[in-house]
Amino acid sequence: MWWKRYGIFVWILGIGIVGAVAYNEWATAQQKQKTIEHVMAFEAARTQLANGDYTSAETAFSELANSDAEIAPLAAQFLAQTQYEGSGDIYSAAQTLETSGGNTGPVERLALLKAAYIKSETLNLSELEAFLGDLPKRPTAIGVLANELIAAKAFSEGDYTRAREEFSYLQLAANAPPGVAQRAEVALTVIPVAADAPTPSTPLEDASETGETISAPEPSDPQSQGADQ
Repeated sequence: MWWKRYGIFVWILGIGIVGAVAYNEWATAQQKQKTIEHVMAFEAARTQLANGDYTSAETAFSELANSDAEIAPLAAQFLAQTQYEGSGDIYSAAQTLETSGGNTGPVERLALLKAAYIKSETLNLSELEAFLGDLPKRPTAIGVLANELIAAKAFSEGDYTRAREEFSYLQLAANAPPGVAQRAEVALTVIPVAADAPTPSTPLEDASETGETISAPEPSDPQSQGADQ
């Protein structure tokens, strides 16, 4: 009696489970096939880039970068490389990297750092730090490179105190790659200490060095000043 009354629902449930499993297997296979196609398209675009076919490579990388493929952020970086190498369009390359960059993953963070390298020529130190966001604070190699970029920018602007602070940190940071630590060590031998920075000499000091005698100016006569006026 129970089976006659409720058996149909058992059959429906069973068919639903089988159908769900079959759909999941089909969807997984479709996604796998799309991933394979995206990887093949990416490799083909890399070959075009290596062979100097920048037009075809830019088109292929652009399609991948603007798709929902998992490889899209990486394709965007190669698109920026193609734009820069193919036509020297540094502004488009920076825009591509900036659009695909962020803090969502290592590939996106690398794109943000690359964009910062390009834009550092036009940004001042404060703007550069705002553009990088919390990237320099991350305990990763990318974070260390962001700190190095800030240190170099501070040095280029004449902020030697800030530059020495950043390079001193990079020289001792445990997560700094050997190349970064070596560059920091070299930079610290070049950047002057604030206390050693040359100060402009006064006329009296210059005169004492040349042996000339300069007398102090006579106080002015208020009456003569009035007459002159």
